[in-house]
Amino acid sequence: MVKRACVGFSLVLIVLLLLGNSGPAMAQLAFDIPAEIGLLMEASTGRILWAKNPEMQTEPASLAKLMTMLLVYEAVENGIATWNDRVVASPYAASVGGSTAMLAPGESFTLLQMLKAIAIQSANDASVAVAEHLAGSEPAFVAAMNAKARELGMTSTRYVNADGLPVPAGAEPNLTTARDVATLARTLITKYPQVLELTSTWQETLREAVGNRPRFDLINTNRLILRYPGADGLKTGWTEAAGYNLVATAQRNGVRLISVVMRAESDEARVSQSARILDYGFNNFGWYVVLPKGQSVGSVRLPDGVQEQLPVRAGEDLHAFLHRADVNRVTYRVIPRDNLSAPVAVDEVVGEIVAYVGDEEVGRVAAIAAADMGRANFFVRTFRWLRDLVSGRE
Repeated sequence: MVKRACVGFSLVLIVLLLLGNSGPAMAQLAFDIPAEIGLLMEASTGRILWAKNPEMQTEPASLAKLMTMLLVYEAVENGIATWNDRVVASPYAASVGGSTAMLAPGESFTLLQMLKAIAIQSANDASVAVAEHLAGSEPAFVAAMNAKARELGMTSTRYVNADGLPVPAGAEPNLTTARDVATLARTLITKYPQVLELTSTWQETLREAVGNRPRFDLINTNRLILRYPGADGLKTGWTEAAGYNLVATAQRNGVRLISVVMRAESDEARVSQSARILDYGFNNFGWYVVLPKGQSVGSVRLPDGVQEQLPVRAGEDLHAFLHRADVNRVTYRVIPRDNLSAPVAVDEVVGEIVAYVGDEEVGRVAAIAAADMGRANFFVRTFRWLRDLVSGRE
């Protein structure tokens, strides 16, 4: 009987230990991918929803062409170039290897055709030809790339060429981070959404067969656009040093997400892991009204008001893009406008209501007065001033 009791106690103890150990293990479960670097961003706000080593510097390979593409769009917008410009391939541009459009020295296409070759085929020769056309030389264009990177706050990015190809041994390579790449991708697709018409094209003829020049079809390097519903871009990259990179974007039900996978082991890995990141985003995040218009949310101090605390409410619906598990974790802070003083009329904007999840801001909306508030008389104001002076309150 004693032996049975001991055995029973031992079994209970083992079960309790197992249950006790399962708590921390379950608590540590989190979304992840095998690649060294990954990131998920909501495009309209630029909010990073998930990241793995987002500040790790690595070679972008052909992701550098995202900056080349952005500068092409800006050049056309600013009247520096037109889509019908004839871009002539120099001997140097035609000599560039890797993924190319098979340009011959002296061969020309319109700027739009060259951009298609860059966006679809990831053509290195077209990238250099465009750089030379817009800036006079590739080094001058690279200087513009780096200037734009600084303007966008891409503080961990350095470009040394227009195509992202490896540099000679001992030279400084192109470098970037997932955060910087996502910032660049967001800028490109929000400022020039028409680029998605190119990056979502699977195949297009660049050159018909003419004389001894064979037909050449541009074929998209991003297989995700064939496999993932809603995917319409954006750019692949690969070198031995960089590994397999993919900046992807997809839109569903009005929500656009941007994913970054860098240093993956294969093309299949970067495609499948990008799909996983996007699935994680679409399945777990969404837009929520976390504070309805007119909802009361605390007060602001009004030192010269009849009452020192002025109740406020939301001037509009406060929308936030949140993980479904965070909807009930939102907190609010009311920030009064500068130099706020009485009198205040009902519905007058008196500051902002800022929403947070933890320490991260997730949205803000105007704070409006919930009531009229007159100015206190001279004696009340003087008493409060002396009180605050003595207490050190500002």
